Amino acid sequence: NPGDVAAYGTAWALFEDGAPYPQKPLHRRAFPSGDVLESLMRGQLFILIGTVLVRTACAREIGGFRTDLRLSEDWEFWCRLAAQGALRFIGLEPQVMSMRIRSASTSRALAPVWQNHLPALRAVMSNRQLASRFGEAKWRRITREMVSAQLWEAGRVNFTARRYAEARRLMMQSLAGAVSAKRLALFAIAQASQLLGRSLTPRLRFMDEDAIR
Repeated sequence: NPGDVAAYGTAWALFEDGAPYPQKPLHRRAFPSGDVLESLMRGQLFILIGTVLVRTACAREIGGFRTDLRLSEDWEFWCRLAAQGALRFIGLEPQVMSMRIRSASTSRALAPVWQNHLPALRAVMSNRQLASRFGEAKWRRITREMVSAQLWEAGRVNFTARRYAEARRLMMQSLAGAVSAKRLALFAIAQASQLLGRSLTPRLRFMDEDAIR
């Protein structure tokens, strides 16, 4: 596909010792293909850097990764890249990469703190080229949903660390900004998981359960 700026595939999560990590089966996940900018911004598409083949000229044209961002620098880059052209999904098979879930990873350390999400959010929201892809009203709606998605992710990570008060605060802010049936259901599952003291879905798996599995 000579008109595409990148191609991406699937990844499967593993524990540090190589055992499969509890997760949603690949065939039940959504993998948009083509113009994925809106999906990326709304938090409906998560691309792991090890699964992507990017045209060198395109990466150089947009300036590569921003080194001033400590968190979500890959997401900010994908948004700029997706504004240049199509990102093509190659299919469920072959699996491109395995990803180890590490308890000491940088993202696990940074993601619970909401302030760490703000620089990448501001970079995307202030990008006039991205805004020009949409009308003014739709851009406002997308950016509102983008903030909601990031709030939800910060809340989710806090919940997996059993920081319940902060998780609830961030999740409720997310729902207030852009409610969705899926997040409402996950919020209810989170409350039930807290009462029972065990995770009820892989997406809300407690970090300490990984260590004692």
